[in-house]
Amino acid sequence: MKSSTSPVQVKTAGGGGVDVKIKSFPNTRPNFTQAAMSGSKRGHFATGLTPEEERGLEPLLGLKEGQLSSIVPDLTNPEKVKECYYLDNRARITLPVGKPITLDLSNPIDFFQYKVASQMEKVEVGMAAYLANPQAEYVLIKEEDVVKEKYTSISSKKKAYQFIQDWTTTNYSDYLFAQGQDPRHLSPDALEGQVGEAIEKNPDYFLKQVQDKTYKEKVLIGEWVRLGAIIQRGKSYTTVEGQPLASSLEEMVDFLSDKQKQGVKLEIMKLAKDRK
Repeated sequence: MKSSTSPVQVKTAGGGGVDVKIKSFPNTRPNFTQAAMSGSKRGHFATGLTPEEERGLEPLLGLKEGQLSSIVPDLTNPEKVKECYYLDNRARITLPVGKPITLDLSNPIDFFQYKVASQMEKVEVGMAAYLANPQAEYVLIKEEDVVKEKYTSISSKKKAYQFIQDWTTTNYSDYLFAQGQDPRHLSPDALEGQVGEAIEKNPDYFLKQVQDKTYKEKVLIGEWVRLGAIIQRGKSYTTVEGQPLASSLEEMVDFLSDKQKQGVKLEIMKLAKDRK
């Protein structure tokens, strides 16, 4: 698992920037060129550049044609080594220790840094990849991706709160029952607070749950529990006489459609109706 230390976040300058968010402060200063060389496979530097990008960047960086080629040169030939940009001190650009940097992709050298940095073992591109890699210490995030992520989150929350705008205390209780929880001990304010917390934590998951095709069945099961027509102990369900029905909410949903158990279901439905 990753450290609980949050990445240091910076705002990008302009529309073409890229955030470099630092997860932790490593003791070493990673070197782009060294990373490219250590990642080389079958005689190629791990630069992240396409041949078209190599040719396009060369004149912008004041280089001769072929100097950005990812093909590793003959290291026994001094002239070939001298011509290779990746073995030149000018390319030895390091990530800062203890502070983030902002790269402007409209700047050729920044674009070069971004492409090569994306190939480093301790660097991931995008938060999803960063969170999935416990070894990552840096994450590169495009400004537009950050904006999109925030917009999506805000949009989902708005939809979720619109969905519950007419909910009553019973609806809040039903939702928690549908999640396999037992909310009967909660006050109306606590019920509303629990649902609000679920939305704030993950609005997309909340919407997925309330729009799930089995949500009505789960709500029905919750109603039976609330009326005392069935007994819920932890995650298990029994009849009021103690006959086992299911060991989980999912199994209880399956119980509702089990033709061999329709007799028991009818008895529960009658008891629930009598207790309303």
